[in-house]
Amino acid sequence: MLPRFKEFLDYSKDDTREDDAVKLKLVRAADYASDGYEMCKRLEDDAYWDGSSVLCELCEDFLDEMYRAHREVVKEWVKQYGIKLNAKLCSRVRLYASTAKIYDDCELAEIDEEEATVSIYCPALHVRAGTGCGILHQIHPFESKFWEPLDAK
Repeated sequence: MLPRFKEFLDYSKDDTREDDAVKLKLVRAADYASDGYEMCKRLEDDAYWDGSSVLCELCEDFLDEMYRAHREVVKEWVKQYGIKLNAKLCSRVRLYASTAKIYDDCELAEIDEEEATVSIYCPALHVRAGTGCGILHQIHPFESKFWEPLDAK
């Protein structure tokens, strides 16, 4: 991805003097960015880069690649360390919400064995949308302090 950003910035592909600075700006802008537009906006505000649609597309591709690489590393880590979940699909779980509330009426809606995450369905946390009721699923790592199984195995 670095060559694409260097081309966007009109840097010579052979000149490596600015590579570390460009990488640092990309990593800082990507930190907590939810999409390419947000990352592009940070680069525009903090690094004074031209916030064009081309940069937004580059940032979106960068984030996609970063998330893909992260998922691959997590899958390898799960496999290498034999991480297993001690609960079954649809089993009851307790969810500790960020508001210091505890919800005992939740259940495991999905289990991703490869990435060691669970999706938790909690009826008390339904989200009202404009045309109907959406369902909130929270995704947590197997070894998270924000949830625990309630059903005995």
